[in-house]
Amino acid sequence: MSFLTRHRQSGNWCGGSQLNLDLLLLVGPVLAAALALLGCGSSGPSVQFVEGSVLVDGRPLDGAEVSFSPLESGVGLAAVGRTDAGGRFTLNPQVGKPGAGTLVGSYRVTIRKRKPDEAAEEALSTDDPNYGKRRPIPQGSGPPKWLVPVEYTANETTPLRADVQKGRNTFRFEIQ
Repeated sequence: MSFLTRHRQSGNWCGGSQLNLDLLLLVGPVLAAALALLGCGSSGPSVQFVEGSVLVDGRPLDGAEVSFSPLESGVGLAAVGRTDAGGRFTLNPQVGKPGAGTLVGSYRVTIRKRKPDEAAEEALSTDDPNYGKRRPIPQGSGPPKWLVPVEYTANETTPLRADVQKGRNTFRFEIQ
C-alpha cells in the first residue's frame, strides 16, 4: 500500500483532510500541463514562409532546384526548394521544418536544372549484366548541359535577388 493511499484512508493527510489530497490530485496535473505549455516556445530561428514560381521562356520549369543564399555572411539562412510541374516551389531551410522558408533578409537566387545525359537515360534491360549498377560518367562528356542559362546556376553570376520580409513571401522568377 502506498504512502498516499495509507494516509488517505486514515484521514491523516495534511491535518486529516481528504479534500487536500483530492485537490492536489485534481490541480496537480492541470498545473503541470500549464507549465509545460508555457515552456514549449518555438525553438530555433524564426523562419518566414517562402514560395514562388520559375518560368523559362514563359513556360513553367519542372524539377529545377531553387536556392536562396544570404547576400551577407551570417545574415540569413540558406534554403532550397524544387519546382513542380507548374514551376511552383516552397523553400526548405537547412534547419527547420520542410516548407518553412527562410529568415528575413536579402538573398542571391540560383536556379539549376541539368539536361539529362542521353547515355544515362538509356534503359537497360533486366537481363543486362550492368542492370542496377552505377555507370561511370563517359570520358569527354564535358561540362553539364543546363536547361537554364548558365549565369543563373551559380551564386557568383546570378542576377536574381530576393528580399524576404516578415510574413508570407511569394516570388516569380522569369528567365529568357
